Amino acid sequence: MIADSVVRTYIPEMIASIDRGWPVLIQSEECGILYAHSDSGRKLIGEHYNVKGEYALDRMPWSVTIFRSLKNRLSRHDAAVRSFRIAVEMARTWKFESYRSGFAAYEQWISELKDEPRYAKTDLTFNNWWLYDCLRESRHAAVVYLHSIEKDFQGASLDSLKNATALYEQVSALIDSGYKQLPAMGRGRWTKANRSAQAVIICKCLDLEKRAIAEFEEILKLENAGIGEPWLLKSLEVKPAGILVPRNTKQNLQTILHVVNHADKAVHVTLTPDSVGLLMPSVGKMSFDLPAKGLDDVPVSITNAGPGSWPEVTFASVNWTAKYQGTSEKYCCSRGTDSIRIISQYPCPITKNPVKVDGNITEWDNLPFAVKIPGQVLEKKETYTGPDDCRFSFGVAYDEKYIYFAARVIDDARWAVKQGLAWDQDGIEVRIDGRPDSLRLEGKGEEWTDILPICLTPAIEKGKEGIWNIQMLPRGVVYKCVRSDSGFTTEVGVPVSYLNKQQGAWKNFGLNAAVDDWDDSTGRAQIWWKPDWRSKSSYPGACSFEKQ
Repeated sequence: MIADSVVRTYIPEMIASIDRGWPVLIQSEECGILYAHSDSGRKLIGEHYNVKGEYALDRMPWSVTIFRSLKNRLSRHDAAVRSFRIAVEMARTWKFESYRSGFAAYEQWISELKDEPRYAKTDLTFNNWWLYDCLRESRHAAVVYLHSIEKDFQGASLDSLKNATALYEQVSALIDSGYKQLPAMGRGRWTKANRSAQAVIICKCLDLEKRAIAEFEEILKLENAGIGEPWLLKSLEVKPAGILVPRNTKQNLQTILHVVNHADKAVHVTLTPDSVGLLMPSVGKMSFDLPAKGLDDVPVSITNAGPGSWPEVTFASVNWTAKYQGTSEKYCCSRGTDSIRIISQYPCPITKNPVKVDGNITEWDNLPFAVKIPGQVLEKKETYTGPDDCRFSFGVAYDEKYIYFAARVIDDARWAVKQGLAWDQDGIEVRIDGRPDSLRLEGKGEEWTDILPICLTPAIEKGKEGIWNIQMLPRGVVYKCVRSDSGFTTEVGVPVSYLNKQQGAWKNFGLNAAVDDWDDSTGRAQIWWKPDWRSKSSYPGACSFEKQ
């Protein structure tokens, strides 16, 4: 049953919509539809993806869609034509925000299925199964939908629609055949042979979908509903490689602009460096052609004409123009600006004194990174009132065996529970990125695959500090988190071999830290040194430390 407060606040409009005969859509992990109610709105009834038969809403979903007006509704024919237009645009647009789309998503999936080293790092069995099952469901639905609208078309348009339906029936059958090869619910042994077989199936599906989309494009022409080529506006990708530089240096810099044409048409590219302040970039070539699906790496030089060294983070910009020979002038030209991020690295010095990872940090001469003003506060921000509420300082160092991290947390109120995750009470989270520069600068990375998270809470009982996912830690990681009169202290040692395995002879690494501050059971403020790498406020290559 749903709580009285929720019934009073949210349910009336949902009931009103249902009474008008307009179902309510609900979205959580999966989606559903509500079309009836009983018991004064306490029971809302419908269907849900995860439930066989009648579904009764037992908790408020993440979001609800209520149709307030059905005026100016499209006819079934016009709605179907609009759906073809959306399908074509999604298929041919390679990316929406951070997500690959359409044909490009298929190509990315195929590439990753063939990347065997990827699966040595982490188990992606469930991730793959989930995506595959979503594709299976959506293509089944596509076949049902396309059959349902056949009566709304005639002549050559109907012929193309039937062709597209037959192609999607083949896609659906192919996906069903491959589904039997996947471990049930993504659990079980997912082998190289499974992945190879799946890659073949996905390749065949991609070919069939390209043919089906061509049929939709033919229908749009026949129905005089062409949309031009709006995906061309998003088809050029300019990827500047960031630069890590030693702190307190003024050296001139070199990097690369990766220029990629995701369209099926050739493009003419023009690059124009943009001098910002005392930064003066120059590019190796200003104007060139890229073939369909082509790419080029353009060298870039950056001069610092100022009197001082590089700041902590700065940018050099390059403007670009892409001109396609499109069918519509509106869609043949696009422009943009991309910034090259220049990141000064922090020093990681060799230890002055032998470090014993025991939580007693007296061997550390100082902890130079004092976090009195956080780079970011997440979760219940309103509970954090400033450095008198909670603050921390930390240091890093290395010897021939370990990279060390030590922190002192000052907290005005301590909160701890014997059972619970490290972040569900006062604790500290340290994240280490040991990938080579090129990979760290390319993307933020995924936890456990690329990023090592070490999440600790101080011991309530001697020797029993809490740590998250201890079984996932690399062999040899040592840690201690102990209470003090003013808060708690932490020491962590990560084997140098962990970095060497990824870099060869290690040169640098990324490290960020946060304190989870609970004053009572009502919630935490998460206080970050620099913005959480997983958040939009961060950027690839942030918080880099260089071996001194």
